[in-house]
Amino acid sequence: MLADVAGVTLSYQLHGPAEAPVLVLLHGMGAASDGSSWRDVVPLLAGDHRLVVPDLRGHGASSRPGSYTLDEMADDVARLLDLLGVRDATVVGHSMGGVVAVVLAQARPDLVAALVVEDSSPPPPFGLPPVDVSPPPRPGGPVPYDVEVRPAVLRELGRPGAAWARRAHEVTVPTLVVGGGPTSFVDQDRLAALAARFPAGTMATIDAGHDVHPTRPEEFVALLRRWWAQQGQVAADRPDAGRATVHVRGALTDGELEALHAAAFGGPPSATPWRRRLDRHSLTWVTARMDGRLVGFVNVIGDGGEHAVLLDTCVAPDVERRGVGRALVAAAADEARRNGCTWLHADYEPRFARFYENACGFRPTEAGVLRLV
Repeated sequence: MLADVAGVTLSYQLHGPAEAPVLVLLHGMGAASDGSSWRDVVPLLAGDHRLVVPDLRGHGASSRPGSYTLDEMADDVARLLDLLGVRDATVVGHSMGGVVAVVLAQARPDLVAALVVEDSSPPPPFGLPPVDVSPPPRPGGPVPYDVEVRPAVLRELGRPGAAWARRAHEVTVPTLVVGGGPTSFVDQDRLAALAARFPAGTMATIDAGHDVHPTRPEEFVALLRRWWAQQGQVAADRPDAGRATVHVRGALTDGELEALHAAAFGGPPSATPWRRRLDRHSLTWVTARMDGRLVGFVNVIGDGGEHAVLLDTCVAPDVERRGVGRALVAAAADEARRNGCTWLHADYEPRFARFYENACGFRPTEAGVLRLV
């Protein structure tokens, strides 16, 4: 099938019952990647899902317009889903397609109810040599993709501090990150750190190398079904659950923050002049709201140089274990980095070590404290 989306022709396939939950499958980059890369997965899912399987621009039978940004690819998919009347889909993306899926979820959250990112390369750390983005030699005869896709996409994926990864905390839907294990060329530690930045993120590994779903289709689909079952249980346990949104320097009142502190830490509310304190002393702060209610907060102070410190991380008890705290800390880290800081410190009790170290990526260090009064 072909669809015209803003002047670009997208080739796509539909499988499965029209009334079933929608699953969008986005392929990776290169000669072996278009919608057909999902051929072994489709029969395993088409019985109870409506599958939308496009060839992204520059691949397969879709147009080759010569411009290949991740934003453009995500917009193409959004326009296709709008044309098909799709909302609240589960979007699964492999490699480049996983990054396109993240960008789609950030740009059009109305389209994405859940996200699966399969062995997609996170941005590299600052200071590494640039990635070789030269296109491969153009072969004679027809080729299954535009070779100009490679330098365009690698240029974006190789950019330290790429916006799509910095903004991972904005993707609040359930997110499964699937790693290919030690035989994949994707850095699995950085992939795990990316998974931790999604507020409702989970990391799983199938030791199949980078091409997880083509190599182990049955195991890949079994993982998806287990994860969906877990999400269904969470939804059943919390039928009234809303979605928290985080805001850097979000508006709040002294009374709201005092009530949140009292609920999170215990003790009666006091009359702390929070706004005046924040405006005077903070590098930044981050709030989380759910259905208009303040449910999370973290404060960040700085030394005017390369160090920043987290203070007062708190989450309302009734929304704990939903990724709110992790989203707050991720947004705080982004802002500290944006303000030129190299190190983010946190002082925490042993009972919070799992949260800060496993969920947020802090590593323990020796430190001291001196009581002044």
